[in-house]
Amino acid sequence: MSKKKEERHLKIHQILMDHQEMKVSALAQMLQVTPETMRKDLDELENQNLIVREHGSAFLKSAISQLPVKIRSQEFPDEKRRITMRAIREIQNGNIIFLDDSSTIMNGLQMLRSKKDLTIVTTNLLIGMECTQLGFEVVLLGGKINPGNYNTYGALCHDDLSRFTFDLALLGTTGIKGSDSYMLNTLEEVSFHREVVKHSRKVLMLMHQEKMNETGNYPFLSFSEIPVLITNPLSKEDRNILKEVPKIIEV
Repeated sequence: MSKKKEERHLKIHQILMDHQEMKVSALAQMLQVTPETMRKDLDELENQNLIVREHGSAFLKSAISQLPVKIRSQEFPDEKRRITMRAIREIQNGNIIFLDDSSTIMNGLQMLRSKKDLTIVTTNLLIGMECTQLGFEVVLLGGKINPGNYNTYGALCHDDLSRFTFDLALLGTTGIKGSDSYMLNTLEEVSFHREVVKHSRKVLMLMHQEKMNETGNYPFLSFSEIPVLITNPLSKEDRNILKEVPKIIEV
């Protein structure tokens, strides 16, 4: 496959990630190619089981497109993608990476295409499937499956986790409103994520500014315990709330 065609296929995937479904004619116009060229591109993507075409439209058939509506309809996809892109700059070829199941990380998974020979460790089935499609070695930590978010959980997850040392862990939070800590929704999540931090050489927190106004049920780690936060531009008030964070990268 030519580099030009590969870049076009990636752009098609990114457009469908943002818009869920697009007319073939609209895709051709957006990418400034003929309808015939676009049909050939979509034929190849469909043969790879990456998209589906129906009634003159195309939509993704990837793991991430099958997420619950509350995630698929997330706001600020471009801003979340920029946050993840900045985090991915910290990844080196050959690294062992833990990926959390936050919507910010999910939104930017395609940006991993720029890396090689990664081992991705996760508890999320859909992230695992998506990273497998990107050609990476994927380890899904064992345990029971939560049908609400496609995550594995329980004692087996903790046992599997103990076998790894991660070069980098990318984590998310349910919110921080009214707290001096990153929050999560369950005690199981808190216990597990604290273990992830213990088993990681470097940890990045990825958080969209919207989480400033959202919260969770339990504190995970204080702001000072995770060395780097990557987020989108903050207000002066937001920065004051986060003053205990060692380093904030705004993108």
